Amino acid sequence: LASASALSMADTSEIEALGLTPELEKMTKAFGSIPDEKLRYKQLLYMANQLKPLDPKLMVSENKVPGCLSTVYVDCTARDN
Repeated sequence: LASASALSMADTSEIEALGLTPELEKMTKAFGSIPDEKLRYKQLLYMANQLKPLDPKLMVSENKVPGCLSTVYVDCTARDN
């Protein structure tokens, strides 16, 4: 959440400079527009609960997000649309 808070203060050009996909850029801007940290957290939990559980094989140290109070793993695959 700290990064979402930091991004709320970032201007559009800083977000665009991250080189995100259009979908991730849209999501980053949406999270950045939520002024309340608790509301951002609730929204993040809601979205996370909509996902299928992560395959336990992907729960490795390379996919672990450092600095989170909760244990969080992230995995992604690039694909052409």
